[in-house]
This record gives sequence, structure tokens and C-alpha cells, in this order.
Amino acid sequence: MLETPLFGRFLGENKYLIFAPAQEYLWLVAICAFGGAAVGVWGVVSQSFYWTCVGVAVCMAGIWGAASLHWISFNLRERVYTRRQGPGMFPKTTRGSFKDLEVIFMIAGQHLLVGKITYRLLLQWRAHKEPPMVLTQTYFMLAAGMPINAGAGSLFHFGTKVSQALGIPLVDNAHFLSANPVPFMR
Repeated sequence: MLETPLFGRFLGENKYLIFAPAQEYLWLVAICAFGGAAVGVWGVVSQSFYWTCVGVAVCMAGIWGAASLHWISFNLRERVYTRRQGPGMFPKTTRGSFKDLEVIFMIAGQHLLVGKITYRLLLQWRAHKEPPMVLTQTYFMLAAGMPINAGAGSLFHFGTKVSQALGIPLVDNAHFLSANPVPFMR
């Protein structure tokens, strides 16, 4: 599954909590958009059809990448969230109260490689108001005989801090394998 991984961080003296792509990924998207535009303009000026096409293609890839980003931010003082979701040029932005949040699940799923486990924090809304969202994930390579949740400690600790900040429970299901929580788009 192609998915831009999100990373959680507290901002502004713990007034905000945001789950967004890594800063390096955002820089890559910006470099593609602006660098592609510059190469496209240079191709037009130098009358090079090849560089014009390459520049336009890279610029469009950067714009598509920027439009496809998903993230969620939590205002811990006002107890509201803002979520941006959905691929493509017309993503959906929703806002709501912490009262709409139900639970954070910590789940484990098997990666394509044998022995590699993916641990995820999955946010679920009350009455399925919104689709579940993978807040963050991490990977761990298990040795033979290790329990499935052997590498879940640091993510569990972070999940505990997040659940306390949001005022919702954290349910640890990392001791057994779960299916991928995000279905493939068709």
C-alpha cells in the first residue's frame, strides 16, 4: 500500500498536537513543484522541448503530491480537531470536537517481509462519523520466538501521551496480528 507516513508531534508548549508527513517529505514536494516550474521555464527560454516537458511533468507531480497530503491537527486548548483527507485534487477537510473521538487502537500487522511487523496507532470516531485514521506507524523486525508486541514499547508510550492529551482511551491490540486498517482505494 502506498501511503505517506505521518509523524506526531506536540507544538506550542503542548497546545497543539499534529500528525503530518515528515518535514523532509514536505521539502521534497515543494522542490518538485517549484524546481519543476523553474526547469519548465528554462526549457521554454532555451527552446528545448525536452526540458519543458520534464519541467512540467515534475511540477505537476509536486502539485499532485501537495494536493494528496493528509494530516490531522488537534487544538488541545479548544478541544477541536481539523482533518484533511482524501487523495487527489479535491481533498476533504473536516472539523469537529474531541467529543466525536472514541478510541485509539494500537495494532500490529505483518509486513510483506517475514518477521517484519508494522505497529500502528489507529484513531476511531464515535458512531463512525469519519473513517478510521492511521495516526502514525513504526516497524520492527522480530527474531524467531519473540512475541508479536516485542517492538511496540516506544509507540505504546507515545500513544499513551496522545490518548491522555485527547482524553480518550488507548486499547493495546499489538499482541496479535490485525488486518490492514486502511482499505485499498479502487
